[in-house]
Amino acid sequence: MDTETLKKVINANAPTRKKSIEFLAMLFDYHYYDFTVDSKEAAKMYGKQRFSKHQQELAMIICEKLLKKPKLANDPQLLKMKALYESGKREEALICFRSIEKTLKYKGKQAFDVSPTFTYFRSYLLSSGLPEIHKDNVKYRLYLNVGLEGRAEFAKKYMETCEKKGIPYYFKVFGGKDQTDTIVIYVDTLEHLAESVTAIDEIYNDPKNSTLRMRTNPPSPHLTRINEFVGYGFEPKVSESYTTLILSASNKTADKKNALKAKIEGDFKLGRRFRSKTEPDIIPPSVEELKKFHTLKPKDKLKFFRRYKDYIFMAYGKEIKELYTTIEQEMMKDRKFAQQDVDDSGER
Repeated sequence: MDTETLKKVINANAPTRKKSIEFLAMLFDYHYYDFTVDSKEAAKMYGKQRFSKHQQELAMIICEKLLKKPKLANDPQLLKMKALYESGKREEALICFRSIEKTLKYKGKQAFDVSPTFTYFRSYLLSSGLPEIHKDNVKYRLYLNVGLEGRAEFAKKYMETCEKKGIPYYFKVFGGKDQTDTIVIYVDTLEHLAESVTAIDEIYNDPKNSTLRMRTNPPSPHLTRINEFVGYGFEPKVSESYTTLILSASNKTADKKNALKAKIEGDFKLGRRFRSKTEPDIIPPSVEELKKFHTLKPKDKLKFFRRYKDYIFMAYGKEIKELYTTIEQEMMKDRKFAQQDVDDSGER
């Protein structure tokens, strides 16, 4: 994807700039994604052994990358870890890695951390000949919602693809459950952002990676959706995540959000329907459907919102747009880069 196309996609698909019924459902607590929190059904599939296996795989990926560096090719600790892992003693290999990461430092800081939370992968530490991306240079973030079994596979394939294309990488992989942004990729320039999206597309479009595709869910509705798998968020001004920022912004508009929710649910409960003279083809819900809405479970309310998206935006579009605009204005106050080159001054 070229940079101009990417800019258009980002500006057109921000949840606060398009008719996103999924984002509205999330704000009203109907969506099974609650910002970073994954669905309860997905959470049930995780187990302690799977977490441990995941950490072992990530640690081994780092070990193999380090052994390719000339200065570390014969490092006894790394070789011991590799031998333990290959002999099937993977928990011992992970314990070995814990001692290794304390001794491998970059500019006086601990360079690696394989934990139940996040494991970081940085090209300036693990690969050679690539440009460097550091925390202070980050302007953009890409998000993927990859299931536990697919995360190590994605990490390895993404690094290989970046090395092949000469793209710097800096990303983290989540090690637990109940989180939708399980992989976060940090990017410094618009050119690298476009190249990173292209690299991800190449991975997911490869027929050999069909299992990885099945293990990857769509981005959470609070993200700008670049494509089927990739979400986007800008870099906040303060030391917090984009998700925390948009959650904070939505909480600051709680009065407006709750008033709109009460109005919609109140109209539904009374069976009040609206029709549009300009859009006569929009089919409204039946009076019976509207009156039953308040009895539905959240997941069924989400289905209702999806089914009658056009009706909801026809009937309440002005209020929804005002809410979305207010949330975006709150978010912009804490944007790290005030005039990012993906932003425009077009209609919201």
